[in-house]
Amino acid sequence: MRKTAAILVCFLLVSVMLATSAVVFAGKPPKPPKRPAQPGTEYWIAGGVQPRIYQNTLFWHVASAQEIWMWDLGVDGIPETSDDGVKQLVASGLPSNLGFYRVWANRLVFDAWSGEEISQIYMIDLPDGAPYTVTEGDYLKRNPEIYGDVLVYESYPEGQTIPEGILNFHNPGSDGIFGNEDDAVYEKLGGGVFPRIWGNRVVSRTAADLIVYELEGGAPDGGTSLGKQYAWWPAIYENTIAWEDKRSGNMDIYMQVGMGEETPIATGGKSDYQPEIYDNLIVWYEYEYKTHGKGGHITDVYVHDLSTSDSYQLTNSGNGYDPDVFGNHIVYHNITKKEAGVFLFIFDSGGDGGQSAGVHPGTDGFMLFQNSPNPVRGRTAIRFTLAESAPVTLTVHDVAGRNVATVADREFTAGSHTVEWNPDVPSGTYFCRIQAGEFTATKRMTVIR
Repeated sequence: MRKTAAILVCFLLVSVMLATSAVVFAGKPPKPPKRPAQPGTEYWIAGGVQPRIYQNTLFWHVASAQEIWMWDLGVDGIPETSDDGVKQLVASGLPSNLGFYRVWANRLVFDAWSGEEISQIYMIDLPDGAPYTVTEGDYLKRNPEIYGDVLVYESYPEGQTIPEGILNFHNPGSDGIFGNEDDAVYEKLGGGVFPRIWGNRVVSRTAADLIVYELEGGAPDGGTSLGKQYAWWPAIYENTIAWEDKRSGNMDIYMQVGMGEETPIATGGKSDYQPEIYDNLIVWYEYEYKTHGKGGHITDVYVHDLSTSDSYQLTNSGNGYDPDVFGNHIVYHNITKKEAGVFLFIFDSGGDGGQSAGVHPGTDGFMLFQNSPNPVRGRTAIRFTLAESAPVTLTVHDVAGRNVATVADREFTAGSHTVEWNPDVPSGTYFCRIQAGEFTATKRMTVIR
């Protein structure tokens, strides 16, 4: 993998030790961060690298054993002291070197190498499936990503070079299973690298631009140029795209909604890499080369909250890498803490559009948290806190403002409360609204059927 490969080689962890910790920074504050203090809670998850997250399920790679593990954190998304829900997905002995992997819904995809210029795309049907190959041919296939029934990846048959290879849009056959003869594969020669997909949109990087493809029935259109000649690694969520940008000579982070104006997120004298985006949160890691002493590097993980325009430094030890985000859950790899490995940070936003606790001005102690899991496929938990006893009305509305569900309508005592909603509504965007005395707040939710 592009930026984490060297890290994986240097810091292989031989075993998986499943445990959770108390809040890492509790009782012993870190050094003053370069940006505002972190609004949230950090947990140590396991020994491993290359973490990923989908809804409330964590994934990580144990490089020394070529294993992938997962942990379903349950409806509230908070690590417990038991290891219930922990599962090994890829066992030791996979006859290839496991590389880049991604997760969406009940599918995990990854590339695995059997030679310097030969690799295949593998898939696992979660939670109990075994790895199987999706591609064939003695040439390079890499950087897979999946959304629904569309798998995208790069390939480099003989004569094709990086980055002017083939961008593949791979759809399963009539049985809905990948890797069969009737799979539909659409190819774009020179279509770009690092493909990322959300819904029916794919963004990729060509030699000197970002290209956005619109999909219809899994087939791409001709693509739209964004005119980003300095762009590198992209990320996409709905109509928002973030990317690495090297116009300054260093790598910076920029973002853009649709064809609107671009917005700088992280710029300055250091280099910022590998943005990931979900809803209002953009995460990345910052790299600084140390020119004194023995040299080396310093990296830390950051998050930017689009709802408040605030950025926060999540790690403060100089070795935070490879972040990923889903909902208000951020995962990353950190190797310099006492218990090195994969960490989970549950983020509390300061704004009503944020991922977790949104405090209405003037109503300290009243909070509405982002539902979890989100997107919603079954039951979802909605948590709120009250500074004092109050009548609470918790409702769900569609994009037209219609009330589609009343989740709670009664008196609640002061403190923290969690209610469940089992939606009986079509797929789409919805809004959860709380009214508790004079306090009101709203959170956006996505239902996927």
